[in-house]
Amino acid sequence: MTEATATPEPARADPARIGAQLARIGRIGADPDGGVSRLAFTWPEREAHELVGGWLRDLGLEVRVDAVGNTTATRPGTTDGRPAIGIGSHLDSVYHGGRYDGIVGVVGAVELARLLVEDGTALVHPVRVVVFAGEEGARFGE
Repeated sequence: MTEATATPEPARADPARIGAQLARIGRIGADPDGGVSRLAFTWPEREAHELVGGWLRDLGLEVRVDAVGNTTATRPGTTDGRPAIGIGSHLDSVYHGGRYDGIVGVVGAVELARLLVEDGTALVHPVRVVVFAGEEGARFGE
């Protein structure tokens, strides 16, 4: 008689963690009367990039900020030379913008990266979390 080998449960998205991360970013640049003003290239927008970059570093990803302020984090693939799979969004907002605009895509990308890391899932292609700076274009010339 042989023992059956139990298959480990796959990592699952954590709604409480996702909600907490959305709330944490949402407080950065929050307007007193609702909404958010986290304009591109301002201290609140950079603070949000630093926060998300820290979460990605905590996952062991290589985090870079380019010359214009985009934050990227890469989880290597198993085969050299393959193009990366990009996921993510932006952290800047328009004046008095929607609280979740952009940040849902960023937090979703962080959560997917976390699931890949926790499960030890190896992909042929690298996965690159991309957090854009200045996507909205609201700060310079309305």
